Amino acid sequence: MPDEAGRTALTDPQSGESIKAIWNREIEFCRLDLGGTYLSYIDAGAGRPIVLIPGWMGSAFNFAPQIEALASDFRVICFDPIGSGMSDRPSIAYSPAEHFRFARRFIEKLRVWPSVVVGHSMGGAIAYALASENPELVRGLAMIAPRPPVLAKEPVAQRLFRQTARRFPRASESLVASAIKSTSAQIAKSNVPKGLFENTGEIRDFLSSILKSRGFSRAAARTLIQLENWSEWSGRLREIEAPSLVIWGTKDKVNPMANTSEITAELPEAEVALIEGAGHLPTLEAPEAVNEAVVAFAKRILE
Repeated sequence: MPDEAGRTALTDPQSGESIKAIWNREIEFCRLDLGGTYLSYIDAGAGRPIVLIPGWMGSAFNFAPQIEALASDFRVICFDPIGSGMSDRPSIAYSPAEHFRFARRFIEKLRVWPSVVVGHSMGGAIAYALASENPELVRGLAMIAPRPPVLAKEPVAQRLFRQTARRFPRASESLVASAIKSTSAQIAKSNVPKGLFENTGEIRDFLSSILKSRGFSRAAARTLIQLENWSEWSGRLREIEAPSLVIWGTKDKVNPMANTSEITAELPEAEVALIEGAGHLPTLEAPEAVNEAVVAFAKRILE
């Protein structure tokens, strides 16, 4: 049953078993009711709040090392964006504005503000949108390989897909959805490196089942097609007053490091931490380096 804030315990819809058993950690898993649409989230630790936002197709598992590192000093909230992870997958456009609104409503309803907001990739874009539009919610802003409003450098395949999707949105949506379903095992494997969990195989199988679950591929495809519309935030990042940190892997091929300039040009006072040798998922590829940067930043802002 939901509590007064609309929270319920989170279970696997396939088996009904607690997700705690799969994660194998003492962490509170919940779902928050936002007017009939639920976002799943992790609640760990106690103290001043830090909100973590995963990127496209991501979930709280992408921030596993950071949750553990931060929860010893802070209350850590990590939610699955609308359409991703264990959150609901309503039939919406999944535009940047919709991702932003769900994130804002989540933070406001859970009353975890002002907080340090940490976002990865598209989650970084959601984070800077929050800091720009609702500065009262964001005490500090940390972005890990954030999707900039305008790309300085874009892989050729991404550019061709974006151009095709603009002309043939329905066909592109079907193509992406089919690709996600057919490669779910490979995607799950790449998102869970060996050594992070005691039960790596179970975690990969669980994430693969999420990727194949009803509505996931449609939501992911629509979100991907809408990515270029983050350009509406171009020029507005310079309005952000919250202290900012930008983290980037030097070997990122998905969101190349050259795009750092598109963020720092509008946030010239932001700290920059480059993670040598890391790709697009430094949270899992180089967790110690990311933890060191984020923990130090959060302590300066919140303590």
